[in-house]
Amino acid sequence: MDLNNAPHPKVSVIVPVYRSEAYLERCCRSLFSQTLNDLECLFVLDGPSMVSEKIISETVVDYPRRQDQVRIIRHEKNLGTSYSRQEAHELATGEYLYHCDSDDWLEPEALQIVYDKAQEEMADLVFFDYIRHYEDSAAEVLYSSAQVQKGVINTIDGTLCNKLIRHKLVSDNTLSFPEGINWGEDLCMSVMLQVLAKKIVYIPQVFYHYYLHQNSFTTAVNREKYMQLIACPAYVEQQLLDHHLAEKYASLIMQMKFEVKEYFLIHPHLRDISQWLAIYPESHRYIWDFSSVPIYLKCVSWLAAHHMTFVANTLLICREYYHRLRS
Repeated sequence: MDLNNAPHPKVSVIVPVYRSEAYLERCCRSLFSQTLNDLECLFVLDGPSMVSEKIISETVVDYPRRQDQVRIIRHEKNLGTSYSRQEAHELATGEYLYHCDSDDWLEPEALQIVYDKAQEEMADLVFFDYIRHYEDSAAEVLYSSAQVQKGVINTIDGTLCNKLIRHKLVSDNTLSFPEGINWGEDLCMSVMLQVLAKKIVYIPQVFYHYYLHQNSFTTAVNREKYMQLIACPAYVEQQLLDHHLAEKYASLIMQMKFEVKEYFLIHPHLRDISQWLAIYPESHRYIWDFSSVPIYLKCVSWLAAHHMTFVANTLLICREYYHRLRS
């Protein structure tokens, strides 16, 4: 499908697609059903997938007004989420950018409401709420973005799916996704967007549905993938240095360094206190200063940092046992 759209659509929707065939049609329909007319949808097929391309092509037939607004970008091999997002950023022509994962979905009025709010407030970023759904459970978890606004970046919000982004914010600051980081690449971009945005507004409504299933990239935690997340604070720190903002946001970087390594304590399959001690040890002296870190994690971290590993490990095991009894 050729992109034959207005020179500057209001919103460019970016959808990296990789092994999500079972959920892709639902995602497509939620985008093609948007009440905002002036869109472009960039689907980045990260690796050859005739099935995914067929799903997109057959679904858009039901939405004639969208057929000239869809562009499919094909990769001969899997290049990773970061590469896919960056490529789409460079190809997008919209006034605003929006990232949607291919196994998730949007409420039909979402983009119209957030775009109108962005115009009304002349905002660089518009935040909104989202819900996590779990394949193996009826549980739903609401995530509110209320605390993540300009001047209140005490909660590190690493998600892109709950943000409408002014394109010029990205291009004017030459922001890019980190090469080689495919778990946490959204964290790297999200933090820099929040730091550099002149105006952030928040809409307290749920517009996005985040679906976690067995094949979700975020559910399959392993050491190799987790080490990519560990690299994110160093990348952001360098970006802040480049923008002469490292000193201003030194506490934010320190909190990131502390929080990204927590899986080496709290995740049973990754737990390695020696590894935890070795990663960003400079953050240990600030354990009690991190306002968004739960008290139990502060206590366990303090014990681990003072080499009381047996006590720290025992507390973590007891907490896991307690949660199993409750579930």
